[in-house]
Amino acid sequence: MIDVATVIKASQALSSELVLPSLIETLVRIALEQAGAQRALLILLKADEPRIETEALRAHDTVEVTFRDAVITPADLPQVALYHVLRTRESVVLDDASANSSYSEDEYVRRRGPRSVLCLPIVRQTRLVGLLYLENQLTPRAFTPDRVAVLELLASQAAISLENARLYTDTYQENCEHKLALERLRRSEDALRRREEFLKEAQRLSLTGGFVWRVPSNEIAWSRQLYRIFEFDPEVRVTLAMIGSRVHPEDLPMLGDMLERARNEAADFEYEHRLLMPDRSVKYVHLVGHATRDGNGRLEYIGAAQDVTQNRLAQDALSKAQSDLARVVRVTSLGALTASIAHEVNQPLSGIVTNANTCLRMLAADPPNIDGARETARRAIRDANRASDVITRLRALFIKKGTASEAVDLNEATREVIALCVSELQRGRVILRAELAEDLPPVTGDRVQLQQVVLNLLVNAADAMSGVEDRPRQLLIKTEREGDEGDRVRLAVQDTGVGFEPSGVERLFEAFYTTKSGGMGIGLLVSRSIIESHRGQLGAVLNEGPGATFWFSIPHAGTR
Repeated sequence: MIDVATVIKASQALSSELVLPSLIETLVRIALEQAGAQRALLILLKADEPRIETEALRAHDTVEVTFRDAVITPADLPQVALYHVLRTRESVVLDDASANSSYSEDEYVRRRGPRSVLCLPIVRQTRLVGLLYLENQLTPRAFTPDRVAVLELLASQAAISLENARLYTDTYQENCEHKLALERLRRSEDALRRREEFLKEAQRLSLTGGFVWRVPSNEIAWSRQLYRIFEFDPEVRVTLAMIGSRVHPEDLPMLGDMLERARNEAADFEYEHRLLMPDRSVKYVHLVGHATRDGNGRLEYIGAAQDVTQNRLAQDALSKAQSDLARVVRVTSLGALTASIAHEVNQPLSGIVTNANTCLRMLAADPPNIDGARETARRAIRDANRASDVITRLRALFIKKGTASEAVDLNEATREVIALCVSELQRGRVILRAELAEDLPPVTGDRVQLQQVVLNLLVNAADAMSGVEDRPRQLLIKTEREGDEGDRVRLAVQDTGVGFEPSGVERLFEAFYTTKSGGMGIGLLVSRSIIESHRGQLGAVLNEGPGATFWFSIPHAGTR
């Protein structure tokens, strides 16, 4: 007979549990007690795959419950019974598994020898939730029809309770995750507010402001510090026209070139220009922009602008002091050089004069001393040769320096020179553009000497434009392959300066010839000597428009 009170009590025990681990433990304990079994397995379906959730073993009057969450193997239970229940969703009751011909060959039955076996499905609204496996290794026919009926009722209640416990667990986890997410969000918002405050303070202290420029629509967003730098009303929407109204008139061509290149090339940019404020004061602004794309693939720039006025004024003062010092050093060096040349050449010249006077006296004697005059003439020739040797040695000292040959990336060497003098060029309002060939082969030579030539050409080009006021001071430095077979490398520096007289191109490379008021006239001479020592040529041509182009061409490293 079914003990209804016992069934109700067991059902209430199952329905009162909402925590899944507690429910599972209660279920297997009740199942062992109601079935009179020695071992129980609770099998649950996870992603349609059956897995052992819990194993319970009765030893004397105690029950040991182990949570396993393991894959089912033939060593866990009879496979025939398992797959029969999975397939048919019908219970399997074996009075004596060892004596049953359908199960006697099962690996588990042969190894463990269970007597009574019960495997029943746990179904929730036609959906298989899991299985309950029970066995008794001592007693045959332990699972009577009444016990099976009770266990089937408990299995139905277990299906409902398992579903409720899972929903409760999922809801609880979701609530916990939601609370954690809210806490993380709160912390993130707090951290973001702190970072925003730090950023604002850092921008204020460093005189730096951020911006976003959406190129297709020309929409511009500024930080508050950038409004302070440009002295605009923060409530007014910024436009390119407003920005242009603050840019120094002499720097407007550079701004236009920057905007055009940014639109067309979609590449990062870095510029420095001046602002002319309403009170006629001048600010220097260093601008950096990073090209990116929004979610729709539209081009935009994210960047920063820094007020570097104080740094620029300090740099200008330092540059002026360095220029004054360099001028003093040049004058001092030139004086020392002049004294050295005078000392070296004076002695042989004095000898020539003395010998010439002696020779005249000997020839004027009566009779003339022909032999003495001849010897005196020889001494004069000797002193003249000595003076010539002095000049030759001095020339070699300045223009015949040996080269340290190595493979040189001329593009990289040029970039280093540009980085070295870019501030000086910007101070001179020079708009520098570099077109460096990507396929340029390396050259063999002295890296420092070649950079000395490039630097000299850049400085000369900037000096040639220092007095230009009626047009932009544009400077182009360009590298390319040259020759029918591309066996040479060419570097050219093109300016928009005052140029030179067409008839005086060769004089540009003569010693002590200069077109600059403060020049010494040896820079191009030394540069040509360096290029010739690299088996190359250095030349100059007038542009079709204003200015001139100075160039040199040398063999690349693979040329013999």
